[in-house]
Amino acid sequence: MHVAACKFFPSLLSFSVLLSGCALKTSAPPDSASGIPLSGRVHGGQQPVFGAHVYLFAAGTTGYGAASTSLLTSGTVGSDSLGQYVTTDANGSFTITGDYTCISGTQLYVLATQGNPGLPGNQTNPNLALMAAVGQCPAAGDLQATVPFIFVNEVTTIGSVYALSGFMTDLAHVSSSGTPLARAGIAQAFATVNSLVNIAMGTALAVTPAGNGTVPQAEINSLANALASCVNSTGASSPPCTTLFTNAQSGGTVPTDTVTAALYIAQNPGANVSNLASIPLPTSPFQPSLSSVPNDFTIALNFTGGGLSQPLSIAIDGTGNVWTASSLNSTINQFNGSTGAAISPSAGYTGGGLAFTVGVAIDPFGNTWASSYTIDGGGSFDALAKFNSAGVPLSPSTGYDLPHGTNTLGIAIDGSGNIWPATSGNTSLFKVDGSTGSILSPPTGYTGGGLNQPIAIAIDNSGNVWAANNGSNSVTLLNGSTGDAISPSTGYIGGGLNQPNSIAIDSSGNIWVSNSAHINQFGQLLQAGSVSELNGSTGAPISPSSGYTGGGSLTPLAIAVDGIGNIWVLNSRGAPGCNPPSNLNCATLARLNGTGAVISGPIGYTSNSLFGTMALAIDGAGNIWIQNSSTASLTEFVGVAAPVVTPLAAAVANHSIATRP
Repeated sequence: MHVAACKFFPSLLSFSVLLSGCALKTSAPPDSASGIPLSGRVHGGQQPVFGAHVYLFAAGTTGYGAASTSLLTSGTVGSDSLGQYVTTDANGSFTITGDYTCISGTQLYVLATQGNPGLPGNQTNPNLALMAAVGQCPAAGDLQATVPFIFVNEVTTIGSVYALSGFMTDLAHVSSSGTPLARAGIAQAFATVNSLVNIAMGTALAVTPAGNGTVPQAEINSLANALASCVNSTGASSPPCTTLFTNAQSGGTVPTDTVTAALYIAQNPGANVSNLASIPLPTSPFQPSLSSVPNDFTIALNFTGGGLSQPLSIAIDGTGNVWTASSLNSTINQFNGSTGAAISPSAGYTGGGLAFTVGVAIDPFGNTWASSYTIDGGGSFDALAKFNSAGVPLSPSTGYDLPHGTNTLGIAIDGSGNIWPATSGNTSLFKVDGSTGSILSPPTGYTGGGLNQPIAIAIDNSGNVWAANNGSNSVTLLNGSTGDAISPSTGYIGGGLNQPNSIAIDSSGNIWVSNSAHINQFGQLLQAGSVSELNGSTGAPISPSSGYTGGGSLTPLAIAVDGIGNIWVLNSRGAPGCNPPSNLNCATLARLNGTGAVISGPIGYTSNSLFGTMALAIDGAGNIWIQNSSTASLTEFVGVAAPVVTPLAAAVANHSIATRP
C-alpha cells in the first residue's frame, strides 16, 4: 500500500488507520503530481507589488514546528534563504511554471515577500510578507482547475493564517506530524481557508460557499487593513509597522514580517486589541470594515441547517465532522468540519430510540451515540441510541433502555467502546456494552466513591472513570474495568469544587472541572463560577480553595483541553453589559494555561453568534465548535486552539488525551 492509497482525506480515515498509520507502511514511492503552471497577483491593499519574491511551499509533515518544503526548482528567477522564487511584474502578476513536483496529499501555499508596494523610486519593503493557501496537491487531475488564479494580499493572508494557526510557527514553518490523523487535520485547516476568503478574488466572504454559514467579513477586512498599512510602507521603522509589530507579539517575541504578525494576532486574539485597531490607516482598502474596537480578534463562523433544533451537546468524529444532539425535535445532526455544510437532512437523523436528545459522543469505531431523556407522569425514562457514520440507526426503535429515573445527560466512551452515561438523577453509574447495548454494570449501577448526581463523565488514559458530582462538591474516580470506587466515600474534594458541571483531563492526567455559578430567578449573578484542578493520581487539589477565576470564567458550563494544554471554558454569560447577567446572549469563551492563569483577556473571547451555549468541542484542525440552543446554530472559532486527537474515545484508546495528533 503506497501513500496515495490513503490520500489523507478525512472522510476515508477509519479508527484502525488512525492507530496503525497507513502512511508508515509503504511498498512503493508516494504518488506525485507534476508541476502545473499557476498564475496570480500580489497586491498590498489595492496596490500591485512589483518585484516581490513569490515561493511555492508544501506544508511539512515531519512534526509540529518543522519547516515547510520549498517546491520550486529550475527555471525560476533566483533563490534566497527561503528557497527558489519567481518575481512579480509592475502589475503584481506572477507565473509559476511547471518546475515543481508535489507529493499527493500534501498541502500547498504561496508566499510573497519584499517588493515595492507603490513606493517612489526603487524602494522596497523588506518586511512585506503575504500568503495564500492553495490546498491539496492532487493525486491526479489539474491543480489549476481547482485554483485557476491565486490572489495574494492581506485578506488571503488573514484567512490563511487564522485557519492554519494551529500548525504555523512563522511564514516558512507550516507543518504537522506525519500521522494520518494529523494530515487529515491540516487538510481540514487548509480547506477551512475557503470558508473565510475567496483566494481567486482576494476578498473576504460574507457567506460560506455552502450557503449555510455567516462569516465576519468586516472583521477580516479590518485585520487586513491593519496589515495593509504596514505592507504599503517603507518597512519596520514606519509608524504603521512599528505599531503592528509592537502589539502583535507572542510570548515577548516581536514579528519582523506581516505574515508572522498576523499569526501572532491569531494566536493571541485578546491581546492589545485597541492598539492594533488604532493602527494609522491613510486609507482602508478593504470594505466593509469594523466601525468600533472589538472585544477580541477571534474569527467565528456561524452555521445553520441539518435539522438543528435546540442542540444541547457537541462532539467531533475521526473524520473531523461535527455532531450535535437536538432536543426539541429529538434528532442528531452532522456537519462537515471543513466547510460547515450540513450533512444530515433538514429534519436531522431520527429513529433508534431518540427522544428529547441531550448528549452525544463518538465511539472509537466511528459510531455516534446519543442519550435520550423523557419525562411523563411516572417520572423520567432514559435510553441510548446508536447510529453509524451515515446517520443510519443501529439501535432498536426504542433505543437501549437505561434504568428508570437515571436522568441521563452527557456521555463518555472508553477506549473499548463501552458507554458511560452521566446519570444525574442517581448516586450510581452504569456501563453499557457498545456492541450490544446491554448493561454491564450491576442492575443498580456502580456505587460508592462519593457518587452524587454525576452530571459529567471523563475517561482517563488508564481507562478509569471520573465523574463530576453536581449533587455535592466532589469528584468520583472508579476503576473502569471493575467499577470499584478508587476515591473515598466523600469523593475528592477541595480546590474550589462547588456544584461541578463539566470535567476534562489534560495530557498529564490532571483533572479539570468547571463549577456552577449561582443565579437567582431574575437572572442576577449571586456567586461567580470557577475552575478546579485536581491531581489525577491522588485526587488532591492543585487549584486554590476558591478555584481559578477571572478571564470570563463567570458562569462556566463546559470545559475542554487542547493539544498543547490550554484549558478552554465555555461560559453561558459574561459578555459586556451582562454583569449582572440578565439573558443568555452573553456567552464567552475563556482560555487558561496549564497553571490556571487566564490568557484570554478580562472577559474571554466573544462572538455575537453565541446564544444559549452549553457545550464545546475541539477538532483536529484546532477549531472550537459550540452549539447555540437558542438560535439552532453552531459557532466555529477558527484555528483558536491547538489540534487534538478525535474522537475523544480514540484518544483514550491511544493514550493520547489532550495531545496533538
